[in-house]
Amino acid sequence: MELSRRGRRPLVALLMVAVACGSTTPVTAPVEGTLPIGTLPPVSADPSTTIVLAAATTTAVPTTTAVPTTAAPVATLPCTPTDGVLTTASGRHVLVRANGVTPGSPLVLILHGYTGTPTGIERYAEFTAMANAASVAVAYPEGTPVDGFEGFGWATGSSIFSTDGVDDVAALVEMLEAVIATGCVDPARITIAGESNGAAMSLVAACDARLRDRIASLVMVIPAVDDGVLAHCAPGGRPLPMTVVTGRLDKTAPYDGGRATLLPQEDWFQRAAAIVNGCSDAGARSALTDQVELVGLSGCGACSEFLAIADGTHTWPGSSDGVADLRPGTFDLSVRLLRLALGAAPGCLA
Repeated sequence: MELSRRGRRPLVALLMVAVACGSTTPVTAPVEGTLPIGTLPPVSADPSTTIVLAAATTTAVPTTTAVPTTAAPVATLPCTPTDGVLTTASGRHVLVRANGVTPGSPLVLILHGYTGTPTGIERYAEFTAMANAASVAVAYPEGTPVDGFEGFGWATGSSIFSTDGVDDVAALVEMLEAVIATGCVDPARITIAGESNGAAMSLVAACDARLRDRIASLVMVIPAVDDGVLAHCAPGGRPLPMTVVTGRLDKTAPYDGGRATLLPQEDWFQRAAAIVNGCSDAGARSALTDQVELVGLSGCGACSEFLAIADGTHTWPGSSDGVADLRPGTFDLSVRLLRLALGAAPGCLA
């Protein structure tokens, strides 16, 4: 059954009860919203609070033009409402939203796309408020600057929509450890989700031994994937629940591939699922909603599913606003992502 935006409020209320009881797009770069860190209002009630963590500083958002500085290592604090930017020892930044969450809460990492920012993807996903209300922490890592464009990207190995020369998996490990050091999240309940170039990066991270066993579920949204991305994956790791969400109207990472080296979405998904989860056949197709076709693979070590959204474009599905005035479509991704994070066991989105 489709969950529309009008259905969010009652569903979020039910999820909270369950917790209590237990600009113009550049020619070669899709702009995701290049808002600098600090341009969105904080979720916390006290935006003046600064929390010092092990090898990192948390500075409440909004900030001015100053970048948070790295503090000397100190003892890890108990879970404290966290609403700001952590700066890791190597200087990487991650926007953390954990306002009011309880110790041992699930964590969702959301990776922005090419030329995107943490605050940009936060704005378009519309996920923070509903997640924190249900005691789910959210972290938005920041990539590295994109040459010739505003915003940031990730080094995925792709020949398009990718930075290079950086070990972004090592950076994500460091950022994840900084978030865990807040004492607010359960290291066994971590979902990683990415959009576009960030979706490709989430696959690269899930295929890397440094993160594979630390991720409970993987969600890839409007991914930009080619053979260079898939080259990071090899058989033999722990099976991992994985979901791909694509838009049939996507012109940036086209459903049927063909832009530069980008692969057709169904093709690369089946290849990745075979490598990561040992899936042996194409499985069955069914209608999840009147706008969403579900392809569920079989013979897999963990659930592996592909969602094709008929009215989906190259922006976060189901939000009230799309990047560059794109239509987000009717599939309410954020509500389903929240339900996945709150699940008692790792699983897939549908």
